[in-house]
Amino acid sequence: RRLRREILDGVHGKIARAGMLELKREQQIAVADELLRVMETGSSLYSFCHITKQIFNGCIIYQSRAHQKRIYVYIPAKRDEQLQKQWRLIRETFLPFDMEVRVFWAVHFGILSLDETMRADAIAIF
Repeated sequence: RRLRREILDGVHGKIARAGMLELKREQQIAVADELLRVMETGSSLYSFCHITKQIFNGCIIYQSRAHQKRIYVYIPAKRDEQLQKQWRLIRETFLPFDMEVRVFWAVHFGILSLDETMRADAIAIF
């Protein structure tokens, strides 16, 4: 609870504070708990994945086979200012510095041989 209060007071920076203000109280506690876990264990990629799935319901996280330091995140919601602040909080707090991330909002990218992602009217191409 103290860590949650510190984030809300801006001790951990403006981005963290702005993102926390956009979360519900139970989500704020989840973020603070996960940050405490990172401080204790140093395992921030696991924490990034864990808290991202808690905050963004239905999100899917993929790690590139070709580039181990690259991940792709699908968030099944249209990007708006509130969600963008939440995303920045999670990305900047938990994603290791040496990782690259690309986020896809509302529209999933196509994956060959996975029919659910290969709909012509609802696919992101990159």
